[in-house]
Amino acid sequence: MGRYKALKNTGLDGNCINLLGECINLTKWDIYVQSRALFAQSRQRRFSRWLHNSRINVHSVYGTIIRSAVKDWKQEVMVLILDTTMLWNEYCIV
Repeated sequence: MGRYKALKNTGLDGNCINLLGECINLTKWDIYVQSRALFAQSRQRRFSRWLHNSRINVHSVYGTIIRSAVKDWKQEVMVLILDTTMLWNEYCIV
């Protein structure tokens, strides 16, 4: 990705976190995706399907890990780096 944003550690509930293009607008994520799609709308629909996938339960996967990581956090700024490691050349873990 090459761009890392410093995120203020203000807790985990109800906060808007700015990523990548400093907003949560799906079109801003477009430049970070490799796709054969010709139109921006196709990539936006792909993001939307991923974000609304009922089979993905982010809280159950990452909730405990994140809470234990920030439990004793004393600093005002936290740097979040997303690792998009590919497994078996098929699955991407973020």
